[in-house]
Amino acid sequence: MLTNHLIFEHYLPFLKRQLNEIYFLHGMRSFMTALAGIFIPIYLLTLNFSLKEIFLFFIIQYISVVIAYFIVTYISTKIGLKHILLIWVPVNLSYLLMFYFLDKLNIDIYAIALLGGFQLAFYWVPLQCLFGRASEKDHLGKNCSNLEIFKKIGTTFAPLLGGIIIFFLGFHTLFLILIIISLFSIVPIFQTPEIKPHVTFEIKKISKILKKHPKMFFFFFLDQFNFITESIIWPIFVFLILKNTISIGFVGTLLSLGSVIFIFFIGRSSDKSNKKTMIKIGALLTTLIWFSRYYLNSEIYIYVLTILIGIFSIMKVIPLNALFYQSVKKSDTEEYIISKEIVITVSRILALLIAMFLMDKLDFNFITTGIANLLILFS
Repeated sequence: MLTNHLIFEHYLPFLKRQLNEIYFLHGMRSFMTALAGIFIPIYLLTLNFSLKEIFLFFIIQYISVVIAYFIVTYISTKIGLKHILLIWVPVNLSYLLMFYFLDKLNIDIYAIALLGGFQLAFYWVPLQCLFGRASEKDHLGKNCSNLEIFKKIGTTFAPLLGGIIIFFLGFHTLFLILIIISLFSIVPIFQTPEIKPHVTFEIKKISKILKKHPKMFFFFFLDQFNFITESIIWPIFVFLILKNTISIGFVGTLLSLGSVIFIFFIGRSSDKSNKKTMIKIGALLTTLIWFSRYYLNSEIYIYVLTILIGIFSIMKVIPLNALFYQSVKKSDTEEYIISKEIVITVSRILALLIAMFLMDKLDFNFITTGIANLLILFS
């Protein structure tokens, strides 16, 4: 089973400093992701890949994430969580280099997808485990909002900057910039001691955790329809309407600006309020936005609804993450992280399969995403 024999009281003096390291790293990585993330499907479109091939690319990527989770869990017991992040750097560099040379060499995009899944796992698992250990029990909402704030600092203007770089200098320049940033992003995390959890994997333990918190994990499952539609389907939809990368970047920046407005307030409120009530209010408001997106698709509505979805989604994300780390504090960190990531990944694969089925009616994905949010509301 998954067990954790680490006694980490020795690290308590370093936990606050470690939180700051995590915030900085997440901000840097979020900047890199926002600079190019929403443009990946657009890049593939410009290289004449079909929508079916693009959706299949992301499905394979998330399947490889699940495989990589177990590898990361095993390796972390040998070399420690921070050294997993160190491995993430060359894996991520290789991923970016394959994109850089995709139109120059005969590279299979599904090989890139496999590597992309590994780079996601080698980042997210150790980051969340470290955050789960370092976060303060009585200030989980505040800690989660701080993590989101650093993320948004990194992502607020990055999509627009990425769109401008692509428009004037091309995709290759963008990937080259990402490669350079990636080389320096990991340094601050090694200012505090390494942590080596003792973890082994057993399906029964994961199943037990899922059964212990069914509603919380069901919320995570449903919320990932928002992630897939917002990060993959919405950029494609907007690109097909507005026809340029600067508009895509502007939409991504508006999304971040909308959420920045609310993050600080929601994080601190969730420590004092009923988290599940806040999640459901956010789900209701988000549902209304997704249904509106189906009917209102002119340029001005695209921008306005993007700002609003950024605001309302935060009402779900921060209290939901606070609930999760509250549960983590009561048991082993790593097994909860893996359980959550499996649920999230399965949901993303399902959302992509539905999107592939609805390729000829791309905007109907907004309705299915709205329905997923309704299920959160009535769960």
